[in-house]
Amino acid sequence: MVRIHFTEWSCNLILRAVSRRLLEIGLTLLGVSLVAFFLIRMVPGDPVTLMIGERGASPEAIAELKARLGLDRSLLEQYGLFAAGAVRGDLGVSILSGRPVAGEFLERFAATSELGVLALMLATIVGVGLGIVAALTRGRWLDRISMSLAVTFYSMPIFWWGLMAIVLFSVKLAWLPVSGRIAVDYDVPLKSGWLLIDCWMMEAALSERVAAFWSALRHLTLPVIVLATVPLAVIARMTRSSLLEVIGEDYVRTARAKGLSPLRVIGLHALRNALIPVVTVVGLMLGTILTGAILTETIFSWPGLGRWLVSAVQSRDYPVIQGGVLLVAVIVVTTSLVVDLLSFWISPRLRDRGRS
Repeated sequence: MVRIHFTEWSCNLILRAVSRRLLEIGLTLLGVSLVAFFLIRMVPGDPVTLMIGERGASPEAIAELKARLGLDRSLLEQYGLFAAGAVRGDLGVSILSGRPVAGEFLERFAATSELGVLALMLATIVGVGLGIVAALTRGRWLDRISMSLAVTFYSMPIFWWGLMAIVLFSVKLAWLPVSGRIAVDYDVPLKSGWLLIDCWMMEAALSERVAAFWSALRHLTLPVIVLATVPLAVIARMTRSSLLEVIGEDYVRTARAKGLSPLRVIGLHALRNALIPVVTVVGLMLGTILTGAILTETIFSWPGLGRWLVSAVQSRDYPVIQGGVLLVAVIVVTTSLVVDLLSFWISPRLRDRGRS
């Protein structure tokens, strides 16, 4: 009976938390849509002028093109049409390509997700490892080296680190390619959108599939390393501080007093609870990495969301900018909601706090 009562209480509490978060998400997306819509229109220039040039057509032709694109209407009317379409799932059509914004977003998102997920996996594995080493050797030279590396990674600007990596590994040593997702010698049909997977789905000989996979992996290496540096540093420091806090708890001292091996004490008791805040940080970084790799994608000419949005800003492609930014915000807030719910469900302290 107690278990049933607790389950009902937990479900009601989670439903209230989800309802509150959904209201916050709705207000957040409304604010993002307003900023994305009006801010780009404050930038000098407009898509019509960039398309035909300042002296490329008569005033009548310019007016006709603006009317065809819907730019002759008032800003409030344009925003109302954009918001109404977004609610229906219609984000408009790109001015330059003439293709639906949502379709272009999904195509670019596959490339960005492959880069971002692999970067976060690398950051998590190396960052948690550095944090554990630093916590278990607190105050000693391994701790100082690990945290110095973390601070260095966190302090390096992405654009500088990316350019230095290109100069060293691509120009000087010629180990890795500079840009792109795969060599031009390979024509890989995009099915999943992830080239590392699609290379194995090719209808070709095994040797060609292996060569294509190796080419895609080599093109991924530098962007993944550069993109992983900042989250790696954050995860390492968070793991260290969380593990040091957990090591001092009573249940860890009790496990040691029972004669358990240090590996069992750290792995089964301390690390399991210490990773709860780390999981929260990793989940929040997933949304940030998937949608914020603009500098990395620009430096390495990676055909993802970052380059897509930068190109749209340069060409004043209003539907792409406002629709792309809104979809990016949807990914970030959805990831944040999922992480909050997982943290709430995993951590007893958060449940007790919500109950009180």
